[in-house]
Amino acid sequence: MKIIKIGIILLIFAFSLSLLIFSYLYFNGLSGIAQTSTPEPGQIKVACIGDSITYGHGIKNWPKNNYPVLLQELLGDSYHVQSFGVSGRAVQDNSDQPYRVLPHYEESIAYGADIIIFMMGSNDSKPENWFGEEAYKSALADLLDDYTQGKKKPVIYVCTTPACFFTETSDGELTSHDLRPAYADT
Repeated sequence: MKIIKIGIILLIFAFSLSLLIFSYLYFNGLSGIAQTSTPEPGQIKVACIGDSITYGHGIKNWPKNNYPVLLQELLGDSYHVQSFGVSGRAVQDNSDQPYRVLPHYEESIAYGADIIIFMMGSNDSKPENWFGEEAYKSALADLLDDYTQGKKKPVIYVCTTPACFFTETSDGELTSHDLRPAYADT
């Protein structure tokens, strides 16, 4: 009987600890769970497409404080803002975590946005993902073209993304790649 009581106590402890860890991850934008809603007829659809900055990674109480949620509040009820941000994702298909392989990519195209706010590229600036400015520009143009293939041609705003924090190269030098020149002609 004593073993059963200990087992139940351990089970309750493990469940409580799991719930605590999940709550911390969720409310700090680290869980990977996306919030979605359905647009009402007549609303102008705004798709926020991006990486962790769009998702809200690391933002305290991200469900209320990530920029797509705040944008929805600013724009009001005639707009429907949907976040398609995923932490760690990159523009280039040959990166370590390309955006195009995700369901979010397909969902963002199927959403049929009137306006797209595209902010992705920070993860492309990492040394392991940097294949040069021309490769990045080409991949960015190809990805943006995916959103203009249907009958509806959305207005696309491409935001200049910050480079990732400095990283160490194989020879010990700290570096990051400035993506601003790559956005200039896109």
